[in-house]
Amino acid sequence: MTFYGSFDAKITRSKMRGCDSGRMGVTTNIMSHAAKPVKERVVGHRARQLAAGRVVLNTYVPGDLLEALDRIKEKRGAQSRMPLIEEALRLLIERETRA
Repeated sequence: MTFYGSFDAKITRSKMRGCDSGRMGVTTNIMSHAAKPVKERVVGHRARQLAAGRVVLNTYVPGDLLEALDRIKEKRGAQSRMPLIEEALRLLIERETRA
């Protein structure tokens, strides 16, 4: 099974576990004691997004659309897919409301 991450990487389940296919190599992430735990950062990020009037949109899309979106993202030098998805939704809504 292949997963697509937000860093343009195809990730297999074994790689997500830190194992390289067939070998016993395991990777670990060493975190500074001063670093905020991931859970706290996620909670803070979500709270800031909600405070800014943003809502979560979670959906499945065909892989070819995601690959095309990622090519555009790379071409524009965008840090994430979010601004591209937002632009596409705005263009669709604008076009439909003019019709």
